[in-house]
Amino acid sequence: MDKETKALCDEMCALMGHKSWTKVGSPCTGKWAGTTDYSLRWEDGQEMFVNNGMYGFKSRLTEAVEGLKRCRSAEHQRAVMEVLREWQASDARLSQEHGVKGYDILGLVEEDGGSCGQIWWGLRLKVGDRVFDHIETGLWLYMSESADAVRKDMESKKGVPVWTAGAVQEVDYIFHGVGFNSQDELYKGSDYCQRKFYPLPAAA
Repeated sequence: MDKETKALCDEMCALMGHKSWTKVGSPCTGKWAGTTDYSLRWEDGQEMFVNNGMYGFKSRLTEAVEGLKRCRSAEHQRAVMEVLREWQASDARLSQEHGVKGYDILGLVEEDGGSCGQIWWGLRLKVGDRVFDHIETGLWLYMSESADAVRKDMESKKGVPVWTAGAVQEVDYIFHGVGFNSQDELYKGSDYCQRKFYPLPAAA
């Protein structure tokens, strides 16, 4: 491992709030047999997956470091929240039409994926009397990229009929034109992961 890659490992370690790291490899099986997954193992034993094979390890780690710093920046969070406030207004109208509860956005949530090695981004919502974290793949991907990506996704959903998210039995709130339930544990992240809460940024 060259000096630049080691420096990236040091930086990711610090960004994740850890003190030390060790690169570890895990031989793959099945169709990936003959290859090795490489991760960073922190001092507490948790691991962050980086890449399959060392080719691309440095570039994947660079993307992870740059992406995490970008998502934590106040500028990025304010821009994303401006679009999410538009979502909220649109969802409020849909909620009224369908006779379900509206939601309030309390802020952004960063979830440390622990052994799965991902940083997930979601929202802390209040629906009725319940406060919970709404975390799902599509939202995470667009929030991680940029406010423009969030807006493009919002625009693509305009005029699309409300549908129910997978496995949800009874809809009691609508988020981004999709029906969810505030009382179940679906789309609410993992209890095994640590989360950092960023209170709602002030409107620009």
